[in-house]
Amino acid sequence: MNQILQVENPKKIKKAKIFQSHLLLFLFSSITILLFSILGYLLYDQNKKYNMSKKLSEQYGIIRLYSNINNYDINNLEDSNNFSNYNNLENYTTSSINNNFLIGTIEIPKLNLYYPFFSSLNDECLQIYPCRFFGDMPPKNSNLCIAGHNYENDLFFSKISTLNLDDEIIITNNSNQSFSYYVSDIYEVQENDFSPITIYNHEDKQLTLITCNNFNKNRIIVRCDSNKS
Repeated sequence: MNQILQVENPKKIKKAKIFQSHLLLFLFSSITILLFSILGYLLYDQNKKYNMSKKLSEQYGIIRLYSNINNYDINNLEDSNNFSNYNNLENYTTSSINNNFLIGTIEIPKLNLYYPFFSSLNDECLQIYPCRFFGDMPPKNSNLCIAGHNYENDLFFSKISTLNLDDEIIITNNSNQSFSYYVSDIYEVQENDFSPITIYNHEDKQLTLITCNNFNKNRIIVRCDSNKS
């Protein structure tokens, strides 16, 4: 029986290899362009929020400098310090931010950190500044709880876990009254553990800072008292 040997055309093989090479190059280029586009958008969005934070800080400083608030009253601050006109701030406007307002500032000298913070917590505000989510502002006795993002850099609350006992944290209200707190404990809890918020000395001024541990989804807690340990 005669066997018929089929030999592929070298030109077809060469064309097929060229097509495969072009296809792989096209796919690689497309994926690279897509990744760079996503990275570019994220950097643009982060820069946009940073610029908004900067402008808010400038506006907040001017408003507090020229305000005539004599007695701190959280219920009346929204009328006097409501940052509702965000149309000039990079056109970044959401209803949840517009319904919020800046209630004071937090300063941590050791971390070279200084931010105004919002009166309540929501996702949009948390992208721009730390947010209060529990407790009254000083001089009232309360457990003032403030949350901030952990971006694993120098922004917001990324480095609060590096604080030491008795490090100072300064809260200033909209009456320009400043109150010093001192770190008394640093620990982690699971995300559904609310004991750092609810368990505190009701006869003292306390401060609780909260951020995320991005590795295990826990919450990093920094507890502070009005007196050094």
